[in-house]
Order: sequence, then structure tokens, then C-alpha cells
Amino acid sequence: MTEQEVKRVAREAARCAVQETFTKLGVDMSGSDSIIEVQQDFAWLRKRRLLEGKIGTKARLTIVTTVIGLVITGALAAFWAVLWGHGNH
Repeated sequence: MTEQEVKRVAREAARCAVQETFTKLGVDMSGSDSIIEVQQDFAWLRKRRLLEGKIGTKARLTIVTTVIGLVITGALAAFWAVLWGHGNH
């Protein structure tokens, strides 16, 4: 077998393996339209994953900011109560 024949056989085997794998996963590999649709699905999934990561980061930041705000407000209220309490005596 020549090197060209080995490469051709390897390419065909790889193509068949990939097509069979995607077919088992439910992906229609019969035409370029269906492949483009799968690419669009993967792009949508990636955008969704990135968006959820940003939302998670913003949610954590909001929670931390709220907790810090509550702690500061509580400390100021206690300080004010001490000052106000001493002013009445």
C-alpha cells in the first residue's frame, strides 16, 4: 500500500467514525444545512454558558455588597444609638 492509499484509508475511516459518533448523538450529518444548524446550536449553548457565568458573578457581587452594606448600616446604627443614648443622660 502506498503512502497516498494509507492516507486515503485513514481519512475515510476517520470520516466514518466521526459521522457514526455524531449520528449516535442524534446529529444529522447528511448535509451542510444540518451541520450549520448544529454549529448554531453549539454557538447558542456557548453564549448561554457565558451569560450564566456573568449572571452568577453579578449575583455574588450583589450579595456581598448587600451584606457589607448591612454590616456598615448596623455598625452606624449602633454607634448612633450609643451617641444618642449618652446625649439623654
